[in-house]
Amino acid sequence: MPGSGSRAATVRLVGGRPCLDLVNTVSWRGDPDRREEHLRTGADALVWLRRAGVLTAAEADELAPVADAVLAGLLPAREAVAPLADGAGAGAALQAGIRDAIAHSELGPAGWTVVAALDTKLATVLDRANKDSMNLYAESLCKRLGHEASGQPGSWENGPAAVGAHNF
Repeated sequence: MPGSGSRAATVRLVGGRPCLDLVNTVSWRGDPDRREEHLRTGADALVWLRRAGVLTAAEADELAPVADAVLAGLLPAREAVAPLADGAGAGAALQAGIRDAIAHSELGPAGWTVVAALDTKLATVLDRANKDSMNLYAESLCKRLGHEASGQPGSWENGPAAVGAHNF
């Protein structure tokens, strides 16, 4: 791991797509006092790009002399994707699909009666997940989307496939 103190080498890759995992290279995005940047140096950027499967080891080595320039290009790209990942820029089709998935979800075994339901906007859920950097939220949402899209139990295979079908 680079000596910068970053978590570039350990931050979990749970988005199913490098662009979503890139957004997760900041913890506590919504809280300036607690915000933690994981891509602090060019070397951190190369470590993360390698881990995320964007670069091969040979490509990362080749880019090492210009790692700071790589970082300078990567951070604006991350900030451009962040509003999409937090739901603010999510397309109407995705939001409609999620609402439909929730409407058709089963809350328990047959015979259970729903006595209350809370309808929370996707943007609110994702804002909270990004603010708290709760990978559990992201993992649960990803797997739930996989379940709804495939009809099978949510997994690391069908979740990212469902997210990818919406071309994030």
